[in-house]
Order: sequence, then structure tokens, then C-alpha cells
Amino acid sequence: MENPPKGALKFQLASMAPPPPPGFTPSARSAGGPVIPPKYTTPDNGLSFDYSGGNKTFNIDIK
Repeated sequence: MENPPKGALKFQLASMAPPPPPGFTPSARSAGGPVIPPKYTTPDNGLSFDYSGGNKTFNIDIK
């Protein structure tokens, strides 16, 4: 994120992967990919960070 406003920032997670084509059935190999738990895909998910400026890293512990 470039030049965010200072203060409390809230985060909502979303997958960057495109949706599977119609009729696609995942194989055992592809089914084990990373999954974002539904609770993190909503705006009020509890993920927030107090940004005071400069370069920061916010590690998200997905449970």
C-alpha cells in the first residue's frame, strides 16, 4: 500500500487467484492450497494496525 493515511488502518483479505472455470473439480493435489478463513474476508474482522508513517510490516497470523 503506497502512502496510506496515518492512524488506524483496517484490513480485509481477498484471494488474488481467479475463480475456477465452470465445472472444475479440484484434484487432491490442488485442493490443499492456501485458504483464507471467511472471518477475514469481511470489513469488521478485527485486523487493524496503527500506522504512524514510514515503512512498516504488519504480519497477519491467520487462524
